[in-house]
Amino acid sequence: MNAILLSSGRGERLIPLTNKTQKVMLPIEGKPLIQHWIERLEKQNIKNIGINLGYLGYQIEDYFDDGKRFGTRINYLREEYVSGNLLGTATPIKKIEQLYPGFCSSEPFFVIYADNLSNMDLGKVISFHKEHQSIATITLHHHKDPWTKGIVQTDKNKRIISFIEKPPKESILTKKIIGEPASCVMLFEPEILDYLSNKKEDLGTDIFPKILENGEKMFAFNPNAYVQDIGTIEGYKKAQIDARRGLLK
Repeated sequence: MNAILLSSGRGERLIPLTNKTQKVMLPIEGKPLIQHWIERLEKQNIKNIGINLGYLGYQIEDYFDDGKRFGTRINYLREEYVSGNLLGTATPIKKIEQLYPGFCSSEPFFVIYADNLSNMDLGKVISFHKEHQSIATITLHHHKDPWTKGIVQTDKNKRIISFIEKPPKESILTKKIIGEPASCVMLFEPEILDYLSNKKEDLGTDIFPKILENGEKMFAFNPNAYVQDIGTIEGYKKAQIDARRGLLK
């Protein structure tokens, strides 16, 4: 099993911290944020990792190189960063498969938003995914501001019936939209490649609705894990505090 760490963003809400540092390279407990994911994957025996590079991407590549010293093999997709014009969250998957044939087409693979800190047990996600035999498993978590995330609506068996990317705040507060926020970890079957293209597309706004419209099975799983988005200065400070408190263990 392989994994893709999405890591190309500018980190606008983290300025000035990201003026000279890629956001996934911001330190947490003495190591870059993305290193926590690489180590978590390696412990799960997931050693073949793809990383998309965009804003200050050379910092990631210079630090991790081929991944050997971390017990992994890292494959890079180098996106051209021009005024924030990156590929989106779906297109890098297709591009990585084209650069490294078989990376996504030979077996299930993880896609992880690497600008999050988590202690998620990836083994539990794998077990759930295998049990439900769906094209995609999306993990869930509690979030105090759910309107900032994709909202997953499910039936009683946790099969996803709709996915709404960052709905209006008032729709959540008035309970016009009821669901749980999507987390940073997804597990896909190779068949998802049939829905991807080389044009700029996002998983939440473009791909997941297509899959559901086609009647494919997608399931949601809440692993009851700690997850903290570091996309804001407030979130980054909280992640640092939480790590010191031992919440990653």
